[in-house]
Amino acid sequence: MAEDDEEAQEEQIRDLLERAVERFRAARGSSMKLRAAIEQYLEDGDALDCSPFELRDYFDISSPGLVEEAGYLADEQQHASELFDSVSAARYG
Repeated sequence: MAEDDEEAQEEQIRDLLERAVERFRAARGSSMKLRAAIEQYLEDGDALDCSPFELRDYFDISSPGLVEEAGYLADEQQHASELFDSVSAARYG
């Protein structure tokens, strides 16, 4: 049974990451939309009991990160990373 639970959790995380990439792609070019997409990503990740570090890792530590998958160029990735820092600090302290 634990294996089924683990598989279900992995599928939920894959879904979370796919939705996040779609949101980040749609938010490209707008700091306000990107901030909202990051906030939604963190909220959805919290609901799946992902740690703040896991969410950060998926976002831009492991490669390819979510914004990289969304097609962001290097300077856009840097801006997204800075925005993530701000949103994450406001949420988690």
